[in-house]
Amino acid sequence: MSGNKEGSNAWRCQLFRLIEASTTHETGNLKYQAAKTGCEVSARLAKHCTLDMVDFLNPSTEAVAELANIFQAYADMAWSLWAQKWHIDVLRPAALNSKLQTQRLEYRSDSPYMDAHSLHFHVLENDEKALDGKEVLQVISPAVVVTGTADGSDYTRETVWAKAVVWMG
Repeated sequence: MSGNKEGSNAWRCQLFRLIEASTTHETGNLKYQAAKTGCEVSARLAKHCTLDMVDFLNPSTEAVAELANIFQAYADMAWSLWAQKWHIDVLRPAALNSKLQTQRLEYRSDSPYMDAHSLHFHVLENDEKALDGKEVLQVISPAVVVTGTADGSDYTRETVWAKAVVWMG
């Protein structure tokens, strides 16, 4: 993110807080409307995701409802994260490469941004540096890095919430 991090994150946070407290009347409250719409979208998304599985799994109404609940829980979590003033970065392969300042994405056992996939355990069991320098062929899950604090200060501070899980050749 370029520009004024403090200002842009404060603006985003304030927008979410204004939406949340828009009115006291439940049906006029923007967060209530967003949540209601989110529930409807979650239900439609869950139903759509299971359409391809109908012949194979024959999902029950309860299974579709549970999937919709998972989607809704995700939406609720996303809302609460976006209402904070920190800046969240998801480091996919290109961003990881840029962060590590390398020509190609290589595994390093001492990297604060990546861990080897658990299937590499047999190789790393006796020597944790055995795969150092190997090219990363697949990022199984991206790294999640937060800069700043929840109150919108110290954007030089970086915290790795989740390391990327990587697969090497």
